[in-house]
Amino acid sequence: MAKPPDLSESTDNEEAGLFAAFLEQWHAGEARIEDLCERHPEHKDVFHRWWSRLVTVGEVTTGGEVARTAGPKTRRLGRFELLEEIGRGGQGTVYLAEDTRLRRRVALKVLVGFDTTSGERTARFVREAEMAARLDHPGLCTVYEAGVEDDVPYISMRYVEGETLADRIEQTRSQSSSSGLGTSREFLNDTLLMAEQIARALHAAHEAHLIHRDIKPRNIMVTKEGVPVILDFGLARDLGGDLTTLTATGQVFGTPAYMSPEQVSGQVESLDGRTDIFSLGTTIYELLTLRRPFEAPTREGLSRAILAHEPSDPRKIDPTLPADLSVVLLTALDKDPNRRYATALDFAEDLRRVRVSEPILARP
Repeated sequence: MAKPPDLSESTDNEEAGLFAAFLEQWHAGEARIEDLCERHPEHKDVFHRWWSRLVTVGEVTTGGEVARTAGPKTRRLGRFELLEEIGRGGQGTVYLAEDTRLRRRVALKVLVGFDTTSGERTARFVREAEMAARLDHPGLCTVYEAGVEDDVPYISMRYVEGETLADRIEQTRSQSSSSGLGTSREFLNDTLLMAEQIARALHAAHEAHLIHRDIKPRNIMVTKEGVPVILDFGLARDLGGDLTTLTATGQVFGTPAYMSPEQVSGQVESLDGRTDIFSLGTTIYELLTLRRPFEAPTREGLSRAILAHEPSDPRKIDPTLPADLSVVLLTALDKDPNRRYATALDFAEDLRRVRVSEPILARP
């Protein structure tokens, strides 16, 4: 059964949020696209365009029904055969697809809620994805190409098999609910090694003048061989050029619980690699403690927490964690970018030092 893209997860765009809420109601049989357009006539052209994209990729039929019977080989986008849905996020849906021209399987991200009416913006979308294609590192998911087919924007990427860190966190959370939270040295060392590898991969991207802006557990895949790979660099931002970001000026990009204070406060144009360090620190904190450093029942409350509240010392949650690790994590989570690690490589080095019981460079 087709599922609605979670377009509201990583954007403040009103149209995307309304469309995502509508799709949830539509799947429950409680809404029609005509009703949505009648309630919000100012957005009807955009909604019809996005609806057409779902028809194009086979999510729904032309009659407005869920595409329940379409076989995997009948769903196409240009030269790509859409085999199955493998993920969804703030910008759209990701499919396992077959590139029939190059005869390889790829992860194809379809950006349902992206405006292609502006030729300049579409060209910028393609150029920014091409910038991400410069990345060549085993810990970074390769971007092959980006384009627009039948008014549907897409990004073709390396297909990485494995499980996300979000999956691992859920598994650990389920196990700890019966056994209690307590970190074994083996688990700690494995986690620290993985975190170090992620930070080193992130540094490689930063050295190529790209920041990710949406580091979170669901955007990090762990392969069957245990190698972490950062996903979704297709909408990374170029630090070295004069291109503006794909999101509108002042618009927040990222997943709220993992955003840095500068992202939350809308300092879009001044972001640098230290915003990714904060998000990675949040991810590692959650991986080790099974709690996020900043939590609140509403998005507004979460924003206030990120901007004004200090995270709890992770040792208050799990006293078995080393004291130096607390210092490392809290340094990465400092609200002032100037007091965080200057580079992801510095972060990686201190994670290594904790793992091998060497003195860390950060100071409380």
